[in-house]
Amino acid sequence: MTFEQTLQTLLSINPLHLVKAAFILGLLLYSVFSYVMLRQEQLMSQVVYLSANTKIRALILAHLLATLFVLLLAVVIL
Repeated sequence: MTFEQTLQTLLSINPLHLVKAAFILGLLLYSVFSYVMLRQEQLMSQVVYLSANTKIRALILAHLLATLFVLLLAVVIL
């Protein structure tokens, strides 16, 4: 591939596609963070017993499900 062909390929990329890919990648990383939060809560509840453990677990699980829903929605829409 010559330099001109490479340059033409780079110039033909739509910047909006790069923004979409970056947005989906960011949501994917946030989903991983949400899963890590769930895992940390599971480990914490094994060590420390609180009366609010079930409420915290429900809140974190709802957060994870909402995050996955938004990620799926972004993939479908974008």
